[in-house]
Amino acid sequence: MKRFLPTLFALTLALTLSVPALAIVEAPANTYVGDNADVLSDSTERHIIDQNDKLSRATGAAIVVVTVDFMDGMSSADYAYECFNTWGIGNADRNNGLLLVYAVGENKVRALQGSGIEDALTSAKLENMLEDTFYDGYDAGEYDAATLAFFDEAYAWFDSYYGGIDKALQENNGAYADPVPQREERDPGMGGFLGFYLVGLIFILLLIWDALRYDRYRRRYLMPGMPPPVVYYHPFIFGRRYYHPHHHHRPPPPPGPGGARHPMSGGFSGGGFGGGSSRGGGAGRGGGFSGGSFGGGRGGFGGGGGFRGGGFGGGMSRGGGAGR
Repeated sequence: MKRFLPTLFALTLALTLSVPALAIVEAPANTYVGDNADVLSDSTERHIIDQNDKLSRATGAAIVVVTVDFMDGMSSADYAYECFNTWGIGNADRNNGLLLVYAVGENKVRALQGSGIEDALTSAKLENMLEDTFYDGYDAGEYDAATLAFFDEAYAWFDSYYGGIDKALQENNGAYADPVPQREERDPGMGGFLGFYLVGLIFILLLIWDALRYDRYRRRYLMPGMPPPVVYYHPFIFGRRYYHPHHHHRPPPPPGPGGARHPMSGGFSGGGFGGGSSRGGGAGRGGGFSGGSFGGGRGGFGGGGGFRGGGFGGGMSRGGGAGR
């Protein structure tokens, strides 16, 4: 056993040394752009350096661009993390750097943000930025144009995030600008979905409630052998409408024992106002007035009248970067 352990250690060390170490390219000599694949124009490199100089002096941030032929067998995410952490992109305290690295010999692209800005510049926003400005040019072999478009878009984001790079250089007297307060963003898609869901749920509950209304109505007015209903049923969106059934006048009573009544005799029956009622969806009935009658003998004049009021019915009312 004592001889086996040294042998195992020597074998493990030999295997480790025999495996080639994965390596990244050296950090850019000019700090901001390393064109190891030789695909960027001099004007694009100068533009990236000049804009980064202002950005770094105003905020401590940096937008670093690196091109390579291959990523030495590493994934784009691992390669970008290794570059970012080895070189120290952006201010060390603020951790506000941004890296774009891609390989022209293989379909690998990665944009990676520092943890100090990942809450504002999320991986989803980085992916959208790549989609809007970079991927089409990269796939077409137009690396210079695609790189320039992505850099300008990223610089514009930093300019907005810090409230203006040029303004900060003029007003802060060498101090780093702080980010401007960011409004909390809401997902319109999710908000719209929740609103649609709630509306649909309310509508379903109203349908269930209306089905219960109809069941009560049916048991009260529509059972076999019942007289015609005094209430018409309508779905809840229309409310319920009430009506008075027709009442026939009673025939006059027969004359008393003394013979025919005096021609001037007669009677007057006063009318009255009845109170209303409401239920269900808020529909109501108004009161009624019935006039009296005046007449003599079999001939006579009867007056009557009625009034029904209307009603109103109420209702129920952390970022892992982006790339491929």
